Amino acid sequence: MLLLPLLVLGCADPADTGTHLDRSDTALTVLEEPPEPCPALADRGTVTPLDVSPDSVSTWSVSWLSPDQPMVLAPAPNGHSRIAWTDTAGLVHLTPLDERDARQGPDAVTSGNSVRGAVALADRTGVLIQRDDEMVLVVFDLGGDVLWEHRFIGGASHTEVGDKWIDDWPHDGRLAWDGTRWIAYFGHNQLWSSGKHQGDMLAFVSESGERTNGGWSWGCSHSTDVRLAAEQGVVAPVCLSDCYPQKAIMLNHNTPVMADPTGNCQGTNHAQLGGLARLSDGYGLSHGDAEGSVWWSWLPDAGAPSQPMWVAEGSHPHLASYLSGQLITWETDSQTWAMTLDKHGTPSSEPSRVSWRLAPRDDLVRFANGDIGSAGLAADGSVEVLRIRACSQP
Repeated sequence: MLLLPLLVLGCADPADTGTHLDRSDTALTVLEEPPEPCPALADRGTVTPLDVSPDSVSTWSVSWLSPDQPMVLAPAPNGHSRIAWTDTAGLVHLTPLDERDARQGPDAVTSGNSVRGAVALADRTGVLIQRDDEMVLVVFDLGGDVLWEHRFIGGASHTEVGDKWIDDWPHDGRLAWDGTRWIAYFGHNQLWSSGKHQGDMLAFVSESGERTNGGWSWGCSHSTDVRLAAEQGVVAPVCLSDCYPQKAIMLNHNTPVMADPTGNCQGTNHAQLGGLARLSDGYGLSHGDAEGSVWWSWLPDAGAPSQPMWVAEGSHPHLASYLSGQLITWETDSQTWAMTLDKHGTPSSEPSRVSWRLAPRDDLVRFANGDIGSAGLAADGSVEVLRIRACSQP
């Protein structure tokens, strides 16, 4: 308990602010309220329901190799956040939330088949949307009006060599912001002289919607899933490839992180991407293998990725920066487990069985105050927001 002696020189009693006062003849001692106890890790998560009626959420697509329609929670710098999601009528919604995860206003709505990424800035929000055969970046202002759209691919006949578009082949994606540019990373199709093939694209767009230099038009192939982060000036695109350039989890489409021999060069593999967590001089990456183990890899800003470190038996890992390290979750059967890691990937707590559940390909994200969370589908077909409090036990 902190004791602060204050010299009293005949002044009036201070206003009642809830502070306890201990008087003596010569000094006034302020006794601060003790901090609220930090619960055990399993009890730090709270779920807030969000009414979206009369609409309902769709999280399942008719697409063959990109069957999910993610719900993306995008925290803003002021503590508020936005949730991008797709309804069962085929519209994309952007729902504004306050710092308590309560609805702050009506949804912004635009056409689209599925959300592939979202980033909330102080004065606008970008949403990466698959719309028919197109991949589009739509940027909204705080009032929900569309400021501009940028179409990356699609909208043509797909009969000319070099044409790019979206169909049932994998088109999972992510969106990031590096301080001056939007960065989109997603799978797509391209017509080559030998026929249609699938690979991924990394593209940069200016604040006002113009394409800028950087990235690549063809990376991993086939690219069955991707993750993306851009913090402290370092962009980290990670793909899961079933064939080219290797059957592996790849960084920057050319550096292997972990092999995946289950890739069949036909659009299928059984490894899993988890999450990217920014640390002091690199990123932590969680991922799963085809044999049912969860792994953690270190992706330094300079140099080659580390050898993967085994974390636990399980699947569908998630990862986010948390406190001075990271928080990792995974599933075993129908149970979810969570554990904290230090910045080196070493466990700093025992695994805890938790009640929260995360969709396999959704992300854990960090709020402005250090909490982490995700958006999910509630049992009644609406939205719920998971928030894991950023505190540690003494």
